[in-house]
Amino acid sequence: MKKAVILAAGRGSRFKEFTEDTPKALINFRGKPLIEHVLRMITDSDIKDVAIVVGYKGDQIKEYVGSGEKFNLKVSYYTQEIQDGMLSAILTTKSWVGDNHFLVTCCDVVYPGSLLPLVKKHQSENAKATISVVLQPEPVSKAIVCVNNNKVISIHSSSKDYTSIFTDAGMMCFSPRIFQFLEEEKHYLSAITRLIKNEYVIAHQLEAPCYNVNSVEDLEKAE
Repeated sequence: MKKAVILAAGRGSRFKEFTEDTPKALINFRGKPLIEHVLRMITDSDIKDVAIVVGYKGDQIKEYVGSGEKFNLKVSYYTQEIQDGMLSAILTTKSWVGDNHFLVTCCDVVYPGSLLPLVKKHQSENAKATISVVLQPEPVSKAIVCVNNNKVISIHSSSKDYTSIFTDAGMMCFSPRIFQFLEEEKHYLSAITRLIKNEYVIAHQLEAPCYNVNSVEDLEKAE
């Protein structure tokens, strides 16, 4: 796998005053901006070609990351003019992705482990999508992923009826087939649901803790 897409267009309203003058991707986490953690995670996964989808205060992200040379990456930028969710954000990179399978991650996901097992599993299983998951011992408010013998059966927005569940970790591999479903739906979850029903979609359980830094509370907890 040669390409990765980083979704970094949103303001991050749950960071409150922290993002009044700074985009969420540049919020400091353990001594570095969130997006630097993500870029180094991608570099360690042997992916060299990256597209960053920017929007809110995107010029600051471009200034910080630049061409990507300092991260040993080649970085391109795409703008999500209206920050209305993951579906349109991923669609902005369709021409750049071309016929390649690609990794997608949000700019607020920090994973200290390697993504190589995720990438290799996606390739060896010849899947149309591989979703990274984390086992949660108790109900949470995140999207949950129902898995049976490695195959993803469904994704739900609530975990209230489950006691031990997998949650979407925010990193996934796709074949270019995903773009057809994104173009035909209005919401990302609807597109993924259709992909799951029609294609081979698998799960990959992460081995190390994964930090989804979506709010001031998440930041304080993870620090």
